[in-house]
Amino acid sequence: MPHPGLKPQARCSAQRLLMAKTMSIRVELDECVEVWRAGEWAVLPTTEWSEIIRRKKDTETKFDIISLGVDYHVDLETMTRTELKSGRSRAIRFAQIERPEHSTAKGFEAFREVFHEIAVEGEGHEELVTEDCLLQSWPGVVDDEDLLVATVSQMYRCMLLREKQGVNLQEWVHYWALHRGDPPKSVFQEVNERLRQLVLHDAQVLQRLQLQFESAARTLDIGLSRLALSLQELLEVCRSMVEAPERRIEQTLAGNVLQAHQNGKLAVEEDEHLHYHDFLNVMLGRHRQRVYMWMYDITAGKANAWSWLLGTHFTAFWHTGVVVEFADGPGEFWFGGKIFVSPPGTTPFGEPLEKRFMGYTYKSRDEVVYFIGANLAFKFHRGSYDSLTHNCNHFSDKLLMHLTNEHVPDEILRQPEKIANLAAVQLVRPLLNRWLGTFQAGSEPAPAEAPADLLAGLGPSAVVRFARREGGLQQIGRVDSVCGDYCVVKSLDFWRRCLVERHLHTSRLTRVLAPGRGLCNHHINPKEEGGAAVIEGRAGCWLPSLLTAFEPAAKQLSSPPASARGEGPVISYPVF
Repeated sequence: MPHPGLKPQARCSAQRLLMAKTMSIRVELDECVEVWRAGEWAVLPTTEWSEIIRRKKDTETKFDIISLGVDYHVDLETMTRTELKSGRSRAIRFAQIERPEHSTAKGFEAFREVFHEIAVEGEGHEELVTEDCLLQSWPGVVDDEDLLVATVSQMYRCMLLREKQGVNLQEWVHYWALHRGDPPKSVFQEVNERLRQLVLHDAQVLQRLQLQFESAARTLDIGLSRLALSLQELLEVCRSMVEAPERRIEQTLAGNVLQAHQNGKLAVEEDEHLHYHDFLNVMLGRHRQRVYMWMYDITAGKANAWSWLLGTHFTAFWHTGVVVEFADGPGEFWFGGKIFVSPPGTTPFGEPLEKRFMGYTYKSRDEVVYFIGANLAFKFHRGSYDSLTHNCNHFSDKLLMHLTNEHVPDEILRQPEKIANLAAVQLVRPLLNRWLGTFQAGSEPAPAEAPADLLAGLGPSAVVRFARREGGLQQIGRVDSVCGDYCVVKSLDFWRRCLVERHLHTSRLTRVLAPGRGLCNHHINPKEEGGAAVIEGRAGCWLPSLLTAFEPAAKQLSSPPASARGEGPVISYPVF
């Protein structure tokens, strides 16, 4: 992220600077062929796209080819590439690819060449890149010197994996190889956090992983330094690591990958390519999970019949949800006044018209829920819902960008713009907002049992004050989840300095709210309670002086209700 002290305009400039290369490379463009796979256009292997272009020049439009041992049928009239064995078709297109003019280096060698050009000698005669090296080698002329210094400082910190000054060769290659794969921005931090733990135990583990990846992926030659592994090549790399005589960390990592593949949990297709960031995520034990956008017609097929009234033709009025196939069971995230997660197919919208594959994510369920709480919950709530300008599709767009770096298609996201100014739409707009923006969980208490505005704000990331029994010691906690009648609150045990889960009834928690304290405050109110700074309120509502008269039941819950774990009755429950 840009330097926090920069003004908004400067932050935009800093983001552009961060994407600049540390050297000027003159390039020429060659024609190539790309395939739509995993939610992005990916360049086909050189031998394959060269053959397709040769056939195109010979005026052939339909033909069979073999690539990496897989048989395909290519149709240039429909621009599709079909795997003959499985029958799966993917869209293809002709595009341009960069070719370096001054260097013949391929793969990671291009990164190493630049490193040796700008590095200086550090401690123990090791070559290192410092902040000064980056400043002096920055391409072009930057007028704002303070902005450049802040940008270089941020880049330098992102490169560092060791607890030492100076970026070594492996850290340099790692940083630029991640950029070349163009993953979602959150991938950088997540991968680096895990790598830092490994590097602390074995300083050479990153170098060995890079060499393993590069040696196996070199033959694919996908663009300028954009290497990738096929599934079979990944498995071969893992087998070679496991069979190595030396006992090293990567032997355990590789063994886990092979075991996951044997159990059918690797989620990698035969014809897919794993870039450097994919390789590291898989090796670090992160589950690769498919992400879909489920598309529903809220008119149940009547949209076409209403075209005369709206003045334009619609096949459907779209509601979307984001389905992630987590390792512990799939979940569908959607917005309807609250942010819900449901077992796919159990939402109030019936069966989806389309289940569109959007790509992959390595984020766990907890990571997704945390992201929603920290970044989306305060934007998407009952008070902010608008059927035209701030609806379920806008929520899906934000979540998909975080998970897969993909947007909701414009034909869905901008559909309301085509009808927003019509008198008929403005007339029914309040009704649509009440219908689509006030969904309740399957077993939530009725508003009569607790203040409606409080229930609307009582969700994960809300900071609460509570007591486990009447007159007991008040504690500060953060709501972790709400499922039906139960609220899981995590409180800080100051003696042990750890978080302790408390399972409370939401009805009891809300009924005892002090008079006049029933309104949710959506502003950030950091406080200090018991010597500890309470900051979790940043993502939700601050509920001051919320004291429960909770009476311990005969048998305390040792875990969340069965429905919260995906067992028992199938219900939708709000995550935020």
